[in-house]
Amino acid sequence: MEKLFLIDKDKIGILKDQDVSKIESDYLQNYRKNAAEIIKKNEWKMQGVNAAFREERSRAKNPEDIRGSINGISLLPDGNKLLYTVSVENFSGVFIKHLDHADTPDSHILHDSKASFSGVDCHGETGEVVMSVRQTSVEKNLALLDIDDSHFSFITEGDTQDDNPVWSKTQKRTIYYDSAGIGRDYQGNFVALGPKSINKLDLDRCTVDEIVEIPEFDCFKPQTDKDNNLYFIKRPYQSNHNKKPTFIEIITIPFKILKAIGKAIEFFTVRHTGEAFTSKGFNPSKAKTMDPKEIIINENIINVEKTYKENKLSGQPYPGIAPKSWELMCLDNKGTMHSVKKGVLGYTINSDGQITYSNGKYIIQLSPDGKEEVLQKIDFIDRLIMA
Repeated sequence: MEKLFLIDKDKIGILKDQDVSKIESDYLQNYRKNAAEIIKKNEWKMQGVNAAFREERSRAKNPEDIRGSINGISLLPDGNKLLYTVSVENFSGVFIKHLDHADTPDSHILHDSKASFSGVDCHGETGEVVMSVRQTSVEKNLALLDIDDSHFSFITEGDTQDDNPVWSKTQKRTIYYDSAGIGRDYQGNFVALGPKSINKLDLDRCTVDEIVEIPEFDCFKPQTDKDNNLYFIKRPYQSNHNKKPTFIEIITIPFKILKAIGKAIEFFTVRHTGEAFTSKGFNPSKAKTMDPKEIIINENIINVEKTYKENKLSGQPYPGIAPKSWELMCLDNKGTMHSVKKGVLGYTINSDGQITYSNGKYIIQLSPDGKEEVLQKIDFIDRLIMA
């Protein structure tokens, strides 16, 4: 059986022959170790009556409470190295895990305190790496990463959140990704994200096309198969703002999307002319109280207990926590769209077109005739790749 790699919070899981092994990020382990040493070094400040006056006690931190997160994973072409992105507190980085030599330290590509790195994908033939990079509090854009010199160059720009990039399995130097426009008020303050749509970026032709856009729905996490069918997850659009945007705020969102599409060629303009396409260069949230039964997955709130009960009562053989309204969709190579499976948090497609998905409780393999086989029972998995 092929190996299935998945992200389990701050660890990487490897599923093979129904056994799950977990590997940790060296960067996270070292970060916690350094934090422990700093705490120990400053122990004296936490002791005595004067500590209360210096407020040192309130700043004391247990290294085990430092919760980092693995944000994206992708296999490199040789199949023995796993590229991953990670974040912890104000730092984020990109590293390589050596799968064939467990004792080999992770290779450091880059880390930064002013940028965070999330979705990442490595081209299976060329080795080119595309990833999503956030350098401001809201905007997130795509960049090509040169592993050898630890340098990345943006290929999209604009008032958008571009994420989950993947290389097409059939179209040369073509990237699919999801994108949401950022709505702002007259003062330029963030108001809300618009619905996510699926875009296609052709690096050779320097073009961006919107491939899938469904009103009132988010369309995200695209993938293609060997027959050039496009898959993605569709879910009801849920505004991340606690008040309804005004009419003016709503109508700004499409213009932001157009801005991003227009600026997708910025990278190519700079490369070939040495001058920016625009005069503006690349720029190097109150949380509401949540019910303890709720979790946030892919920026959406899910009531775990309620959803699980609903799925169980509906007669599902393997009920999960993903709402039925979260659907795995397929836009086939003839332009016809249909639902593949309801209640999907994340999925992956292997080289033969085999779909494996997570419903938040189980990892399930889906056969072409609709039959399901449980590979593992594991909670909250929404990112996985097959190799």
